[in-house]
Amino acid sequence: MTHLKKIDRFLVWITSSVFIIALIAVFTMHETSAPLKLDIINQPMLGNYNSPVQMIVFEDLMCEECQYFATEVFPKLNEEFIKTGKISYKLIPISFLPYSKKVTEAAYCIYEQNQELFWEFLDLWFEKVPSFQVNATLQEVIQSLPNLDRLTYNNCLASKTYAITNEHNLKLAEEMIKPEVEVPAVFINGKRAPSCTYNTLKQIILAEIERNEI
Repeated sequence: MTHLKKIDRFLVWITSSVFIIALIAVFTMHETSAPLKLDIINQPMLGNYNSPVQMIVFEDLMCEECQYFATEVFPKLNEEFIKTGKISYKLIPISFLPYSKKVTEAAYCIYEQNQELFWEFLDLWFEKVPSFQVNATLQEVIQSLPNLDRLTYNNCLASKTYAITNEHNLKLAEEMIKPEVEVPAVFINGKRAPSCTYNTLKQIILAEIERNEI
């Protein structure tokens, strides 16, 4: 997981017994708490909007773990559950890593213009996720989208329309992902999945499908 804050390892070592007790309490609360309600109306979506099984994913587009999720886990979920209409899938990009605000705003400007191109952009972007030369890589990916209206896209970027969306998404992540923001983070029907592996998510989805008799 990629974290928003770094944990002080020395402090954790000193207070290990307290941490273990707190961890047990948090885990118990996670299992028994009511599903969270997330404000996600205008976020990018795939799948069946009316499905009773809803998956929400928080990602930072500069995150290496998110790259793994997007390239290794998501395609399997897409084939088995999203394309088949069994679930709805919503992505909430957040920006706390270096350069990610620019990339996220670019992604939203593409989504505003063409939703299909947005997902194509993500596929191309996560093939790279550069640590350096972000501007050059971003331009390279944009050049790979021939159906994108460049003038509209550039005007959208210049307007900073989605800077507020970036702030809203990060605030939402800080409220929902406890005790600190880490990505990728997956919520299924309002409850956070304990891990983002395909097998774990598949088991949760199948249980929700059975519970809702889809």
